[in-house]
Amino acid sequence: MLRRGTEVAGYRVEGLLGSGGMGAVYRARDIESGREVALKLIADGRGVDPRRNERFRGEGRAQALLDHPHVVTIYDAGESDHGLFIAMRLVDGPSLATLIDDRMLDTRRALALLAQAADALNEAH
Repeated sequence: MLRRGTEVAGYRVEGLLGSGGMGAVYRARDIESGREVALKLIADGRGVDPRRNERFRGEGRAQALLDHPHVVTIYDAGESDHGLFIAMRLVDGPSLATLIDDRMLDTRRALALLAQAADALNEAH
């Protein structure tokens, strides 16, 4: 995990948003523009597993081609001293897991979120 203040390819890490099997996502700030971003870093991203690295790169390329209100905008992607990264629009709010765990997801809201996800998947395919 990166510490607050760590610089990654022109972005300054402000805190951890979440982590998973592929890596971690940080709240960060573009040093030049001042824009807040979500900065996704692949765990052990420098040459450890070429297939996983290519899958990560492919995810960034595929997502960057989409222009849709329910698909997060990619600002930048590449490789840094900390590994492979994708910088994307930061969308504040609770995660789906939090909504479910905290029982904040009534039927109407669940259906609205499902419709948005389905619309984004339809655009991607």
